[in-house]
Amino acid sequence: MEFSAEKKKGVTVIKVPFEELDASNDGDFRFGIAPFMDKPKNIVLDVSQLDFIDSSGLGAILSCLKSVKANQGTLKIGGVSKNVRNVFELVHLYKLVEYFDTVEEAIKRF
Repeated sequence: MEFSAEKKKGVTVIKVPFEELDASNDGDFRFGIAPFMDKPKNIVLDVSQLDFIDSSGLGAILSCLKSVKANQGTLKIGGVSKNVRNVFELVHLYKLVEYFDTVEEAIKRF
């Protein structure tokens, strides 16, 4: 599965091509998204295909956040399903990164 990116209103939207992000594929996630994390910019992770995430997946997303911030960029997450939102809220991810029901909402917040 390949990541794809497109510019929308000055924001880079990166489509995450996984239905599940867990210990079995967090390495693939980190490898696939790495090329998009090296320049300072506004980024939205489109996780609309994602229906399950565990602690390994959360760690992979947090590593993206760290990379983007290190390059003076901003990361937001869009297309968050109910299941994924529940996990994000359980671990208080909102304290670190903004996430939204749709990609369009995330883009508007820049």
